Amino acid sequence: TAHTAVPAMFLSFKDKKILGVLSVVPKNVVRFEDEADNYAFPKEQTLALKKMMGYNVHRVCRTPACISDLIKFGFEHLFDAGLLRREEIDAFVLLTNSPDYPVPPTSNIIQGELGLKEDCICLDINQGCAGFMVGLMQAFMLLEQDAVKKVAVVTADIESRTHSFRDRASFPLMGDAATITLVGKGASGEIRQFIKMDGRGAKAIMMPAGGLKCPASEETLRWRDDGNGNIMTGHHIRMEGGEIFNFVMKRVPQMFFETFEKYGLLMVHQPNKFLLARLAKKLGVTLEKMPANVVEHLGNSASSTIPNDITLNIGPELEKKSFKLCLGAFGEGLIWSATILDVGPLEFCRLIEIDI
Repeated sequence: TAHTAVPAMFLSFKDKKILGVLSVVPKNVVRFEDEADNYAFPKEQTLALKKMMGYNVHRVCRTPACISDLIKFGFEHLFDAGLLRREEIDAFVLLTNSPDYPVPPTSNIIQGELGLKEDCICLDINQGCAGFMVGLMQAFMLLEQDAVKKVAVVTADIESRTHSFRDRASFPLMGDAATITLVGKGASGEIRQFIKMDGRGAKAIMMPAGGLKCPASEETLRWRDDGNGNIMTGHHIRMEGGEIFNFVMKRVPQMFFETFEKYGLLMVHQPNKFLLARLAKKLGVTLEKMPANVVEHLGNSASSTIPNDITLNIGPELEKKSFKLCLGAFGEGLIWSATILDVGPLEFCRLIEIDI
């Protein structure tokens, strides 16, 4: 089906700003070479992909951890360091596609376990790679209310368990992580956000089993070849690489052409180094202007990649000075979004490790 060009939807926000960013990653570092024998391909052929795709190391929980474990560790770090008080959190927006339970919302569970106030609005939003952008949008809208002063935008996923360890196309890239971005009120320049969605391509990134449409059964739990040599069950996320690449190359550049004329740095969701290099070439920017090193150091952690990009690459600087950033994401849904805003100096901008 041909896509008809439509005017871009731009949202505008004023007197909102990011106050701090915290990334939480497992201390456990897994090397690509150590997992090469998991895949149904010759090891030499698998290792040849390392440079092109950005396969190197990724952070993986070594225990049966849940996202709540990483999130609570991050909040307790902020509380203990005096960077945030429990009673300051007026809203808690969680973006994830790997919740602790289908019901109840994981944000409510964490609110109770951390002892946050009853006036704290808790929201779980089912989003993946573009989740951070959706979370910022929700936070900015909540901050329009007089009663809401600070919103915690939390991204978290255990990607090492939602993707098959026998899927060479995705597992070597995946990383576990959580991030906490504190958003509040304050003088700043206009924040502009672009967002588009096209559900016609939703099946390009999909976990087919486990919901009411296709409940868990012996059949959905059976390991199968996806037709390309990758082995998985119906409870693992499947990605149609060709469709995703074409989507990014055809739809995403126009988003940046319409939004990034004033940016200083382009901080983009990082699925793999090959796709980012192609995107940078199409946009006419260098990888110094658009960092592409998150996957090879931490892994693709879905909605956490942009906050991880920020803490990994400009964390110390953002605690001292301001940057004009264009944040960009694209992913399952299909969704693509960009946000232009001034960020910094921040109260905190750091990456910490959890031994889990």
